[in-house]
Amino acid sequence: MKHCVLTFVFFLCACAASHGGDPIGFPEPTPIQNANPAVTTPLTIKVPTQLKVTGEGKSLAVEVDTHHALEKVKIAVGSNMITGLQTEYFVYPAGQARPEQSCGFSLDGEATDFDQLGTGLGVGISQTADGKPTVKGTKYVVEIVMVIFETDNPPQHMWDPQGGKIYKELWKRTLKRVITR
Repeated sequence: MKHCVLTFVFFLCACAASHGGDPIGFPEPTPIQNANPAVTTPLTIKVPTQLKVTGEGKSLAVEVDTHHALEKVKIAVGSNMITGLQTEYFVYPAGQARPEQSCGFSLDGEATDFDQLGTGLGVGISQTADGKPTVKGTKYVVEIVMVIFETDNPPQHMWDPQGGKIYKELWKRTLKRVITR
């Protein structure tokens, strides 16, 4: 089995090298040529205003409340631009500064209206951003930073929305909640 895995890894590396380093099966699309952030269309979306605590004990989590705490905001989206949502999660002890390193992030293309996303934008409270396990009875700050953006770089495997010529944040909000583990 070990030999098969090593052979497969060698095969992937050899194929990637022969294709100019591009991952096999995942060609990189070119930026949208006629994307124009200067010509905009107004768009009204629903965005969250608070976090909610779910679960208990070891399965304690904090997530964006996408069912009860939404407000409408207006954004202006550029012509032929791709919109997306980036969400970054932070968990750290109360009274300390937010660490630079997040616990994780998610990236969704074309996802801009939170009432259509359902649940799942959240983070489990089992460890902090530096990988240390959380301690029962300790207060922690949970922050979720959400950014709706536009880009000329189409979604793809290992997507980098900032990798095109045009990237712009259209809306940003940080929601914070202090909880006791």
